[in-house]
Amino acid sequence: MKVLLLIGGGRSGIDLMQSLFDQHPNISQFPGIFRWGEFFKKLINEKDSNQILNIFFKDYNLFFNSKLNLRERHDQLGENKDEHYVIDKEKFKTFFLEMIKRRGNLDKKNILECLHLSYSLASNENIEKKKIIVINIHTLDFLSEFETFDYEILYTIRHPIASLSSGIKHWLEYDKGKHVSPWSIFFHIDRQFNALKKIISTNKKVHVIKLERLHRNSDEVLRGLCIKLNISYLDKLKISSYHGKKWWGDALSKKYLNGLNKNFSNKIDSNFFFKKDIYLLEFYLSKLFEKYDYEKTSLNNKKNTFFLNLIPLKVELNILKRELIKLNFINVIFSFYFYFKRIYLFFLSNFNNTNFPKSY
Repeated sequence: MKVLLLIGGGRSGIDLMQSLFDQHPNISQFPGIFRWGEFFKKLINEKDSNQILNIFFKDYNLFFNSKLNLRERHDQLGENKDEHYVIDKEKFKTFFLEMIKRRGNLDKKNILECLHLSYSLASNENIEKKKIIVINIHTLDFLSEFETFDYEILYTIRHPIASLSSGIKHWLEYDKGKHVSPWSIFFHIDRQFNALKKIISTNKKVHVIKLERLHRNSDEVLRGLCIKLNISYLDKLKISSYHGKKWWGDALSKKYLNGLNKNFSNKIDSNFFFKKDIYLLEFYLSKLFEKYDYEKTSLNNKKNTFFLNLIPLKVELNILKRELIKLNFINVIFSFYFYFKRIYLFFLSNFNNTNFPKSY
C-alpha cells in the first residue's frame, strides 16, 4: 500500500486535513499523530508479535480511548462536545495477530500495514477498498524509518507570518506556556524557512495544500487532491471528524473551531512582531510568498536588512524577558544562543534554486 505522510508548516491545518480523511473508504489511518520512526526503533530485533502490540498499546493507548487525548480534544467530540470513541483492543489484537501470521514476516512494511489495517477492521471499516495509509507525523523531524516505503508527502502551508503568530500565541497560552522556550521559538521560525525545502530534497512527490484555499475553496481543493491520490471524492471529505464524531479543533486553539470556514482569515498578533520583523520575514521568505501568492505588506521601501537582522526580534526579547523574570538562567543563555542561530538562519536563507511544488 502507498503511504501518505502528513506534515504541517506550523499552525497550518495538518490535523484538520487528517480529520477530513476520517473514515474514507480508500484510507486507513490512526486518529492522531503517529511517530512511526520512534515507535519502530523500539521494535529492533523484536520477534514477538504480542510484545509489538504491548509496546503499541503503551505508546498509543489514546487511539483506543479518546478520553485520554486531551490536547487534541478527542474527549470533546460530537455536536454537543460530550462524545468520545473507544476501540476494542482485543478485536484489534486478534486482527493483527492473524494478519501478521498470514504474512509470515515481521518486517517493517508488514508491521506498519498490519497495524493500520487491523485498526481499520477494529473500527468496523471495510479494508478491501483501502489504497493508502495516511500517517500524521506532523513535523519533518519524524520522517525517519520511511526510507524503504513507497510514500508521498502532503504538506499544509499557511501565510508564514500568520502561521508563526498562531503557533507562538497558542503555545504560550496552552498549559501556562510550559512548552515554550528559546529553542521552541527558533523551531517555529526555522520551520518556515527550511521544512518545505528539506521535504522537496527527499525527491518524493509532494502535495502542497494552502490552508486558506482549503477553507475558502474546499470543494475544488479536495477534488483536485483526490484525483492526484487516485481516491474517491466524497462530500463527507468536507466534514471534520474522528471516528465519525465532529471535531472542534485542538486545545491550543482555546475556542472551538467548526471545521471548514469559507470566511477564514489570517490574523497576525502585533504583540510578537516589530514592524521591522515583518519586513525581515517578508524579505527573506520573499520567494515563498511569491510562489504561494501571499501578500507582502512592508517591502515598499528598501531597508538595511543586514543591520535589521542584528536587532533581536520582538518575540526573542519577550522570551528573554520571561526567562529573566523566572530566573531561569539556563534559558537566558539559550536565548542568546538561539538569537545568533536565528541571525545565521536569516543570512543563509536562499530559495533561488528551490523548485516549489504547485499548491492545490
